[in-house]
Amino acid sequence: MKGVTPSSVTGDYSDVKVVTPYGEIPWADLSRISNEEMKALMIEVANKVFTFLTRVEDLMTLGPAARWNCPELDQGLLAKADRRAAKRGRK
Repeated sequence: MKGVTPSSVTGDYSDVKVVTPYGEIPWADLSRISNEEMKALMIEVANKVFTFLTRVEDLMTLGPAARWNCPELDQGLLAKADRRAAKRGRK
């Protein structure tokens, strides 16, 4: 899904607003992320997950994250992994 990023005469988007049936919303007050920001975020997440999985023994201390909800296995991803493992004769 690709959206339109507005242009700004001021350069700081203070002159941009979104018009809704309920009124105008200044650009700075919107919840949004650009394609470039999303790409950078996804690359950062992938790199951090890859690094963690590569060095899991050295990074197992969760610190404050230990109080978060326990992670759950993604059933769709597990099913895909099981199918690939079965093709290689590993399951």
